[in-house]
Amino acid sequence: MSLRAELKKLGNKPASLKDISLILWSDEAETMVATFGEVLDGEKVGRTVRQYWQHRPGGWKIIFEGLV
Repeated sequence: MSLRAELKKLGNKPASLKDISLILWSDEAETMVATFGEVLDGEKVGRTVRQYWQHRPGGWKIIFEGLV
């Protein structure tokens, strides 16, 4: 799903992040894995998101995002 479609589905509700975990390693490229809970305001439960970031010329870029 595209970011635009996901934002439309969620509406304009603010979200809170919780239980943030960052793991950084360097091999052929600097890579970071971010895992966090995302709960929309007014909701009791949310979802867990995992993002893979890679350091490239010009800064960090998300190379994959999915639900855990």
